[in-house]
Amino acid sequence: KPARQRPSINLYKLEKLATRFDGKNFIIAGKVLASGEITKKISVIAFHYSKQAKQKIEAKKGNAMTLQEAMQKDIKPSEMMIVK
Repeated sequence: KPARQRPSINLYKLEKLATRFDGKNFIIAGKVLASGEITKKISVIAFHYSKQAKQKIEAKKGNAMTLQEAMQKDIKPSEMMIVK
């Protein structure tokens, strides 16, 4: 799909999901934006990241991976969660 039709998600929404689903890898089929703060370590797999979003995730010792990087790792399906 064109980039403008891909979903985007802000960090504050990922923070809410991380409190409910601890230890999951969140998969986003779009872009992660930097609006909001995160307080815990999270793992995110996405097509694209804004520069500030990637910095905020990595500052809390989290993982900000692209889909290509995630395919190289051995991640179990039970540890993944697709976010719309």
